[in-house]
Amino acid sequence: MFRRTLPVLAAALAAAAASPATADEVSAGRLPGPRVLDVMTFNIHHAQGTDGALDLRRVANVIRESGADVVGLQEVDKHYSARSNWAEQPTELAELLGHHVVFGANIDNSPPAPGGHRVQYGTAILPRYPITASDNTWLYKSPGQEQRGLLHATLDVHGRKMEF
Repeated sequence: MFRRTLPVLAAALAAAAASPATADEVSAGRLPGPRVLDVMTFNIHHAQGTDGALDLRRVANVIRESGADVVGLQEVDKHYSARSNWAEQPTELAELLGHHVVFGANIDNSPPAPGGHRVQYGTAILPRYPITASDNTWLYKSPGQEQRGLLHATLDVHGRKMEF
């Protein structure tokens, strides 16, 4: 797990901060200027800990205790297999944390039985802020290698657009 506090996150925030404050922004406590967002990236290994236990609540507790505003997750299962109890991990984590969520499937297979869920594995973004747009771009895949992807989300951070 890697956690880093960024003094100003992306040029989008700096550009947004350059605009003058409106009366509504001042009264709502949304003043222009540099912002600090805590960002965390976390490879959850389909919620299996180093002790071998599958525990999505433990993953949620680590995220909660970090205080991160935006979390990028890797190795997330969505109805993937028995290894994660066929769970829809992105949605369950968002519900446990009270966050928003977007999921990017890098492995996307047909349901194992008619009428079932697609079998997916990939990345997720869990922000405290609303997601206004998102897309997942598959990256170049070498023969015989697992598909990788780049998940992108546009967030509404107190009325300001932020790309993650």
